Amino acid sequence: MEITEADLTHVRALAAGINVTALRGSIEELEQACLRKIDAQVTFNNAVQVAALTCGILPGVLSQYIVARVGDTVKKKAQSAAQLQLLFEELG
Repeated sequence: MEITEADLTHVRALAAGINVTALRGSIEELEQACLRKIDAQVTFNNAVQVAALTCGILPGVLSQYIVARVGDTVKKKAQSAAQLQLLFEELG
């Protein structure tokens, strides 16, 4: 019996703790989940653009604000914004 390059790759993956067989069974589902994520990002970006234009705010600022609210990082983001404002005030 001849050992193929594919066999060696599989053995190396197993030695690294990677179950390639299980991974192969998940690839299609992961690809579909990735496509849904991309579609959701496009939808979010479009909604932010519309709201930003309507409200007169920069889209990037609105996006960061919404992401901070949803990700429960408002306090950290507010501290970063305050420090950035201070730098602009002090250093220009």
